[in-house]
Amino acid sequence: MNHVLRKMTAFVSALSLTYSCFASGAVNLLSESGLAGAKAASAEKTEYYVRVEDNIYQYIRVDGKYCKFNTARLISANNTPETFIVPTVFDPEEGEPEWYRENYDEGRIFNLGTDCVDARGSSAVIIPDGIINVEYEALKLDSAVRSVAISDSVIKLEDQSFAPDVIVRGHSGSIAEKYADKYENKFEYIGDLTNDGKIDSADVLLMNLYMNGGKELSEDEAARADETFDGGLDIRDFILIKNEILEPRNSVLGAPVDGALAAPELKTFKRSDQKPEADGYMKFAANSAATVLLDTKDENGEKNTVYSPLSYYMALSMAAECALGTTQNEFTEALGAEDMDDLRKENASLFKSLYFDDYTAFCKIANSIWFNNKWKLEQDTLDTLADKYYAVVFGRDFSDPAVPDEISMWINKNTSGKFTPKIKVDPVLDIMKIINTVTFKETWSSKFGKASPDEFTLKDGSKITCDFMGYEADYKQVAFADKYMKCYEQMKDGFRMNFILPDEGVNIDDLIADSETINEIYGDEIKYETRKTVFSVPKFDVASKFDLIEAAKTIGIKSAFDKYNADFSGVIDYENNGIGGAVINEITHEAKVTIDEEGCEAAAYTLISMAATSAAPDPSEPVYFELDRPFFYYISDQNGTPLFAGIINDPLEKNQ
Repeated sequence: MNHVLRKMTAFVSALSLTYSCFASGAVNLLSESGLAGAKAASAEKTEYYVRVEDNIYQYIRVDGKYCKFNTARLISANNTPETFIVPTVFDPEEGEPEWYRENYDEGRIFNLGTDCVDARGSSAVIIPDGIINVEYEALKLDSAVRSVAISDSVIKLEDQSFAPDVIVRGHSGSIAEKYADKYENKFEYIGDLTNDGKIDSADVLLMNLYMNGGKELSEDEAARADETFDGGLDIRDFILIKNEILEPRNSVLGAPVDGALAAPELKTFKRSDQKPEADGYMKFAANSAATVLLDTKDENGEKNTVYSPLSYYMALSMAAECALGTTQNEFTEALGAEDMDDLRKENASLFKSLYFDDYTAFCKIANSIWFNNKWKLEQDTLDTLADKYYAVVFGRDFSDPAVPDEISMWINKNTSGKFTPKIKVDPVLDIMKIINTVTFKETWSSKFGKASPDEFTLKDGSKITCDFMGYEADYKQVAFADKYMKCYEQMKDGFRMNFILPDEGVNIDDLIADSETINEIYGDEIKYETRKTVFSVPKFDVASKFDLIEAAKTIGIKSAFDKYNADFSGVIDYENNGIGGAVINEITHEAKVTIDEEGCEAAAYTLISMAATSAAPDPSEPVYFELDRPFFYYISDQNGTPLFAGIINDPLEKNQ
């Protein structure tokens, strides 16, 4: 078969379902044709058999539920599947059980869970544009598979246990390339028809011959030509291959930035091993902790609060770059900087020190500016944002209804799929959106054993039972202060999770509200002792959402929100644009932190529309560092620079 990608067949037109239930403890969805099936554990404790009347179909498991989707498969001459295209839509029909239909009216698939797609018997698999997360062994494959093509929309790709001889295909800088490097699979560039490691005129010539009927492509050549990841070749693929030469694919640390008006050059970016110049940032992190965690309403709940001082700081820093006069001075003072040069140096130093991407572990930072292209902005300022803050600048028509979704998906992609916010734009008045994202994933240096239930005492004295992780250590670093103890759990790549446990009878809120104490905590000013320790911490999964305008005012940024006094003429000339002024009317911040036996994951985005120590206990007695009452924590690098910080009042509080 010369070209299995020339014609797509086997789209679903009808099916009939026959259900048979058994108390087996698992759900099996099997096709009588034998070509499509999926198996997965389920709490339903039932087994469903599905009978197909006409065409080939497939089922997929989405968030624990099974949903029918239309299959795009290519069928070879002997009627066996050659190429399987993972679906991005499904069809919950009327009359189906509620567990089948619930929450899937839009019919979009973003996440592929473990064992959710059965592609056995296929020689090639395509994960097309639209799929975002691919969990551990989501694809059920067998020895027939030769290649897997992965589109740029995928931002999370866990181990799929591909055989060593399976070829992985994708674009330069994509997660597909990183996956192939990590798991030692051969990698081939999409667009590189000749497979010589580069996209050049030879590839365009070969594609042109094919498009004009002068040459048939081999199966592998055709697969490498499929720029749209749709299983077919047409003029769109030809144009995209040509564009790879005329305007090479741009990327910032692996993230596509096609169409950007300004972007940093980071192809050779390397993490710095120097301690960051971050005195100003450390002051900001300490000063903002209480105003955010205690004084600002959390839209997700009231018990556990979390934020990323790093994300908040970097977004405000970019806003400062757009300001002049008193407005800029308020920003720099609140951000702990002497002037704008100092602020730029600290942002660059933090970025270079903290950013790393080792595929399965990472701390990734991204900045972007989205401006309404009805306005003429100052290009020098945009260039400074790209050069000094590693920001990508996009100009968009804010009257285009697709723009809010584009911005939302940029945030989603740069927070490892943790957030997909609803973006509001005003085509008439909006000037720009300033966005920072931080996404983090690390494993403990020494993993915890299986968690076990124990009691946690809430603020009101009542007790709840939750899962605790813990161990006993003969030698552990513990610090003793006047009203609290502090210790940390080491993660790989130098990062730490720091835990602050208030003494019995001390309110955690009072600790965080005390500026001297929080500076002492972040500054690591108290002495650690090596002690025998009984350590335990509850597993938790927390998230917060804040409107941070009032918090910004509290730390001294005031005129930026005053239409009569705000000065953002550093980025927009008021007179030339026919406007009276510019003002900040939104600062939205969301953050999420999860810890379990394996490690820690965290993400955040910001959108802008010591005291004397008490006497240490007898060193012969073990220290009981049991986080069984409200506590404070923060994630930091090896230099103590905080990335995320939060308070746990109730480990069982569910994410919204």
